[in-house]
Amino acid sequence: MQKFGPQLLLFLILFVSHKSVLADEWLYSVTPYVWGSSVDGEAGIRGRTTSIDTDFADIIEFVDSGLSFNLQATNGTWSPHIDVFFVELEDSFDLPAATVGAELEQFVVEAGTGYRIRQDTDLLFGLRHQEIDLEVDFARIPNASRNKSWVDPFIGIRLRKDLSRQWDLTIRGDIGGFGIDSDLTLNLIVAGGYRFRENLKGFLAFRAFDTDFDDDGFIYDTTLFGLGAGLRFEF
Repeated sequence: MQKFGPQLLLFLILFVSHKSVLADEWLYSVTPYVWGSSVDGEAGIRGRTTSIDTDFADIIEFVDSGLSFNLQATNGTWSPHIDVFFVELEDSFDLPAATVGAELEQFVVEAGTGYRIRQDTDLLFGLRHQEIDLEVDFARIPNASRNKSWVDPFIGIRLRKDLSRQWDLTIRGDIGGFGIDSDLTLNLIVAGGYRFRENLKGFLAFRAFDTDFDDDGFIYDTTLFGLGAGLRFEF
């Protein structure tokens, strides 16, 4: 993949600036996680479009990539975060006269912040960088491949409810793109957390992430959805 230094630098500046401007006491967390997902949609390059319909067993390299993690800080009012995940997959299907295949790598870096508007409710806003490496292979036709990256704004809401001393429920939804780069992005996360001890929490979550992007012959209109799990270390 091409380097994404300028965008990531912007994200890091956004993250650090919240810490420097807001001088209250801060709590921090690091959350490595895995997300096994199905993928549904279509992708194409210069008129060569193929459907993508891949189940959990075909998602590869989540753990080996080492890129799925979340960093967050909070002072009770503000909660800046950085989230990174990576997927790599292949899919193919047969037509009467040919076999069509697609290879896809999707790398997503999100940086934003939450602002507490109620005891259990945060308003979310930020930026989300996506980088896609796509190769479409039609039999007897030269492969078409392309790398594309872009940055979308997003806005959303996060609801959190303590169910007991150990258990909690978090629901997050956001919408983005707004035609600036992506036509539309939609992101939904429902997570149940369990606190093992004061500074360690585990969680199971369902996530659906939809991207509708079309620019200069490059089409990427897919939904990733499935279950994830991780550990949250707090300090």
